[in-house]
Amino acid sequence: MLNWAGGRETSTVTEQKFFGSFFQKRTASLRALHILQCTNLGGMEQTTARNIKFLHEDCAIAFRIISPRPAGAGAFLFQPFDQAAEFHPYRGKYNWRNHAAFAAGVARLAAEADIIFVTGTCVSSLRAANATGKPVILFHHYHHGNDQLSRLQWRGFYELLCRRLAAIVFVSPFIRDEAISIAPWLRGRDIVVRQTIPILFTSPEDRAHRRAQARERLGLPPDAWIIGNAGWLIPRKRFDVFLNAAAQIKQRIPNAHFVICGDGEAAPALRRQAASLGIAPAVDFLGWVKDLTDHFWAWDQMLFNTDSDAFPRTVLEAAAQGVTIVASSRYGGLNEVFNSGQGAFCFPDHDIATMAHASLRLFQDAGLRDRLTAEALQILQRDFSTSQNQAALRAVLRTALGKEDTP
Repeated sequence: MLNWAGGRETSTVTEQKFFGSFFQKRTASLRALHILQCTNLGGMEQTTARNIKFLHEDCAIAFRIISPRPAGAGAFLFQPFDQAAEFHPYRGKYNWRNHAAFAAGVARLAAEADIIFVTGTCVSSLRAANATGKPVILFHHYHHGNDQLSRLQWRGFYELLCRRLAAIVFVSPFIRDEAISIAPWLRGRDIVVRQTIPILFTSPEDRAHRRAQARERLGLPPDAWIIGNAGWLIPRKRFDVFLNAAAQIKQRIPNAHFVICGDGEAAPALRRQAASLGIAPAVDFLGWVKDLTDHFWAWDQMLFNTDSDAFPRTVLEAAAQGVTIVASSRYGGLNEVFNSGQGAFCFPDHDIATMAHASLRLFQDAGLRDRLTAEALQILQRDFSTSQNQAALRAVLRTALGKEDTP
């Protein structure tokens, strides 16, 4: 069993790259239990792992990890913080069939904790955390929806599960403002913690060199115009829109090539769609990719489409490596980042012809690509810096613990 101050060195290049030189044993001043909704390899999990890394390194917090769901593809992100992390079977709606066993595990680990973090709006996680009597901080990554039924359901969620929270953290002002409009009494415990997006782009010349190397490593065509996207292959992520746009783009840019990183329930249907559109040979379905860094270097453009997304980190990570962005988001936090047409082509609807035309403009106009890249990098430097993220995380601790001297 790992003790509260423990850690270990990772065993893969990907993990070493992610965590850097953090693996040094140290004495912790605070002990935290972190309840993870799930451990998929998505933006929420990667953001959470980075936050934990900072809180451990800078604030001397030692972590235990537990999840009401089995270990997913992103579980390796959390193993360095707790080799004995616990993953439980999730049975029935809201985990009603296994909640008692899971809650018992939470109570056992919480007995030695000073504070509890909960990532994800999981009913079972919050029920178990609230029952411990310890200060609870919820990290909220999900959008609410703007229809009456969704707002009613979220109001019930906040009333039943969030009244005693010490703090609630939102990844964007968009989600925070939604929550306050539904449950105004959350004001005062609400904190926006924007994610840190490391900027890797240095110059067009450096990017061209890295692109050539990445394409060779990945086996991608060296001279193609490569358009990619990454994420859950589920209906609301609208990879069907991606493929419909790809078909039109392929007609206008014959050497276009398309890459989809991710997996999910929609994968078989999307493969059939690519075949029916006649573009299957030009589309690579790669499944989950642990480290997208090489792919972002290899891509010329990202084509991102979603019906609803709280905050799509993947888009910003791609932009930070100089990938130009064409996106459509019907509802979510992306438009608050790329507003007024700066930094990206970001559309409020899935207009296939409009997105294909924007992609053609990027293909034809290097000056336009350079301008959008420069604007995107300015946005990232202004709003998503490490210093802002870390200051906000410290504010979370001060709010939750009621201490001005929190490290």
